[in-house]
Amino acid sequence: MNFEGSEAKRRVASFGYNWSFERRVLSSGKEIPKDFERLIVRVSNYIKILRNIVQELLIAEYRKDSVINS
Repeated sequence: MNFEGSEAKRRVASFGYNWSFERRVLSSGKEIPKDFERLIVRVSNYIKILRNIVQELLIAEYRKDSVINS
């Protein structure tokens, strides 16, 4: 994956919405799989928000040699 001209060295899965870094556009994405419902409920309860507020899910896997810069 390329992020702002650098290799990000990660794999991502995005659900709900997609952000295009090249075009800088937000668009509708794949539906959030039902398998994640229990996790979303746990997180929404933990941070004290309503479940229906969660409309996007992003999963990122970083390789050992990845460097995350701020």
